[in-house]
Amino acid sequence: MLVVGYLLPVEFIKGWIRVKKPLVTYQRRKPVCRQVGAVSIAATHQVDDSNRIEAIFEKEEENSTTPLERPLIPKKRVQSGSRCPGCGCVLQTTDKDSFGYVPEFVESKVQDATLCQRCFQLVHYGKLNERLILPAISIEQVVEAENSTSLGTAQKLKTLFSSLARDKFLVLLVLDVFDLCGSLFSGIQYCLANAQLIICVNKIDLLPGVDCQTLVPYLKDMLQQKGLDNIQSIRFVSCKTGKGIQSLRRELVHVPRGKKVFVVGVANVGKSSILNELKLSNQDDIKKQSRRELNQKMKKAPKTLTETQLKDIEKSAEQVFLTTSVVPGTTLEVFPVKIGKGYKVYDTPGLFLKNHLSSLLRMEELKMVLPQKTIKPVSYRVEQGQCLFLGGLARFHFVEGKPFFVIVYTSSEVSVHLSSCSDSEKFLLSHVSKLLKPPLDKEWVHQVAMPWETSRICIAGKGWKQSAQDIAIAGLGWISLVGCGELKVECVVPHGIRWEVRDPLLPNVTSYYRPR
Repeated sequence: MLVVGYLLPVEFIKGWIRVKKPLVTYQRRKPVCRQVGAVSIAATHQVDDSNRIEAIFEKEEENSTTPLERPLIPKKRVQSGSRCPGCGCVLQTTDKDSFGYVPEFVESKVQDATLCQRCFQLVHYGKLNERLILPAISIEQVVEAENSTSLGTAQKLKTLFSSLARDKFLVLLVLDVFDLCGSLFSGIQYCLANAQLIICVNKIDLLPGVDCQTLVPYLKDMLQQKGLDNIQSIRFVSCKTGKGIQSLRRELVHVPRGKKVFVVGVANVGKSSILNELKLSNQDDIKKQSRRELNQKMKKAPKTLTETQLKDIEKSAEQVFLTTSVVPGTTLEVFPVKIGKGYKVYDTPGLFLKNHLSSLLRMEELKMVLPQKTIKPVSYRVEQGQCLFLGGLARFHFVEGKPFFVIVYTSSEVSVHLSSCSDSEKFLLSHVSKLLKPPLDKEWVHQVAMPWETSRICIAGKGWKQSAQDIAIAGLGWISLVGCGELKVECVVPHGIRWEVRDPLLPNVTSYYRPR
């Protein structure tokens, strides 16, 4: 091989050098591209650390097959008094550890679309400064908040609910079908008294093969028990599949002009996600209408009109979407959202209540508890003296009675385990954050959950083909009990967390029978 390489003709070597010349040129251009790219990254990612800029640039450069030459976007000064389009808070440039912070000069491709640093980190990195997480409040603080209180969130919600009851606005009440126990909180009748309601049941894609219209009588009875009678309609939607969004938008745009519509609900039910889908539906309609109008004009004057007219019309429809995340309290202020020509609704901060399980969990644990795909119910045969764990977050002791089947409806990321009641406390302390997840921190039991609250209930069975009752825990899901005779059950939850016994949401359970 050495001899062959030595005897290579000079012409071949010159040709090989000429092939390599573009690589040399690329290496010379690299520092120039690096400087341009660093400036763009600094503004786009809102970071000023040179090491962080270099790391982001290197990652983007590895995935690029051509030299990176990004056009510089002109910087603009943040206007005083402007609001973040993601959460609604007033933008400010002085305090990095406060809500609404942005650098004094930022780059933006969309006019008036500057996200605050909190929303930017949630959208692009899925993380949040712990100092910018809202504290949970009780419903008593909302109902009884005074004008002089220091509880800013409670006072804002108190003012909002007072105006809703006084002026009889139209309220779009968003419920989570997976978490009706947490969505229809105790005291909701005081917050929405005299309000005209459109009930929007979100996340219907989580239910396993259910005809939503069969749930209408069940929901009406539940709402009446909570003191909510003035119901205009009940809508079922899914932000994941888009089901029901168009029908909901049609109803909202037929609301008389001048009548304000407020979107209300507890944290993490999907209010902002629904509004994003409504905005997207509005943008699609604008683009379709503009294309039809352009096609008609093109027939009359095909030589004078181009596609640029269509792009200008479509560009006017582009907006920044509301910030959504698993972090409760993402939306901070009441602000309008356009859903059609001349029509808008008002997004409101979610109620982040202390008696909801999400108030005790971190972001990683919230992602595990909130289901992201259709629930797969699993059934267990339980007997007297057994204990059913839902992760390390709650458990059920089956104290006395005949054998029953328990059908569990919870996220697939929550571990479900059947054990003995005799050593349930010791078993929990030994296996929490390992076999029993979430939580992910072993000290969570001592630092957060204790003291546990234990309540005993008696379940009367209705046979083996129909569920007797549900036991639901706010933020975690529910279990459905099936069997004959009576069964005494103890429900053990962290201190202050809401739970309830209710009529079965899905009474016909023959298709879910998979006993273990």
